[in-house]
Amino acid sequence: MADEDHWTHPFKKEYHPILVRFMSFLHGRPDDPYPLKTKRFTREELLEIRPNDIVRWFCLLVYDDPDPNKEILKPKHGRASCIEQYKKAISYYMPYRHTPWVNDQGNPT
Repeated sequence: MADEDHWTHPFKKEYHPILVRFMSFLHGRPDDPYPLKTKRFTREELLEIRPNDIVRWFCLLVYDDPDPNKEILKPKHGRASCIEQYKKAISYYMPYRHTPWVNDQGNPT
């Protein structure tokens, strides 16, 4: 999918389901998630992602709570290597993935 700036939505079959699951979380669609194989996102949607959104999703995956109690941080699911893979997948789709996070632009992962 290309937009007016000739930006094309990247696609990698190993990473795409992770991005779609994250975006379903971000857009508040737990009961009606986006289709894993066919959903594409606009550049603007991807640029709206903030670091805190990603942290909250990781917390949901690991602790079953997007805002866990900081005193009881014992992971219930997943390992650091899983989170690393999810971070890598989301990072792959960022329009400015090779730019450092400056002035709310760049790669929030």
